[in-house]
Amino acid sequence: MKLPPYGKQIRAHTNGIWICAGLNAWEQANTILSNFPERAALVWPTGSDPEKYHWPVSGEDVCVLLSSQQKPKDIMSIGRQLIFCGAKLVVILGETDNLPHRLTQFRPSRTITDGTY
Repeated sequence: MKLPPYGKQIRAHTNGIWICAGLNAWEQANTILSNFPERAALVWPTGSDPEKYHWPVSGEDVCVLLSSQQKPKDIMSIGRQLIFCGAKLVVILGETDNLPHRLTQFRPSRTITDGTY
């Protein structure tokens, strides 16, 4: 698996990690990286499968910023993948088309202490 765009630049941040998605994802990520150096930003490229990436989010809170409408199955897919990669919490913000709460916030189903899933 490969890292998502800007993935090589990520390190632990007190403000969590921001993942930009949608039609303006690249512009959003560049704005975050240019204007808010205390934040970390990644890009989920439009039309790409989030499960094809290894997201460097282990131990972090993650906010996914949607700048355009996404399919519910894609939101579910990125939420699951980010939790699988170790995110503590994933919150989806933006154009969610009134999706149910269960599709806009993700948490691990149990605490993993022994390294097994």
